[in-house]
Amino acid sequence: MFRTDYFEVPQECREELSDRFWAKVIDREPDQCWPWTGSCTKGGYGQMSVNGRTTTAHRVAFALHNGPVLEGHVVCHSCDYPSCVNPKHLFLGTQHRNVQDAIEKGRFNPRPPEPRFGVDNPSAVLTPHKVRAIRAAKKAGRTQHSLAEQYGVHPMTVSRIVRRLIWKDVD
Repeated sequence: MFRTDYFEVPQECREELSDRFWAKVIDREPDQCWPWTGSCTKGGYGQMSVNGRTTTAHRVAFALHNGPVLEGHVVCHSCDYPSCVNPKHLFLGTQHRNVQDAIEKGRFNPRPPEPRFGVDNPSAVLTPHKVRAIRAAKKAGRTQHSLAEQYGVHPMTVSRIVRRLIWKDVD
């Protein structure tokens, strides 16, 4: 989660926020990464609420230590460890520069992975054999609700299988 808006720790909540913040940090040697132990995003970045608004922990660390995060800038990690909040490892940059840095270090994949369908999807519940059985049972008069219950899927999944909107390659 990258924001490019202005961010500053309000003076009136600085002490309370600082105490709350540092209570969720593993304190190590000055040059080591200091991992965030609180809530994290799916990407591994620490996050916390400041004045009712969720922001990343490394932005808070930067603002507490260095002052405001200027508009149009993001807080970047020199260590490339998303949950690190050591102010020595944080610097301001533009989103463009942050992406360039990621590309140079081989950490940037501009394309999401191709979606995987059917048995290639690791979370697939059904197999081609079960799909054939669902189609045959529906053709024989079974309800989609009873089939959904039997196979542990949503009734709409049964409907989409029967109408060949999904599992199209299974005859």
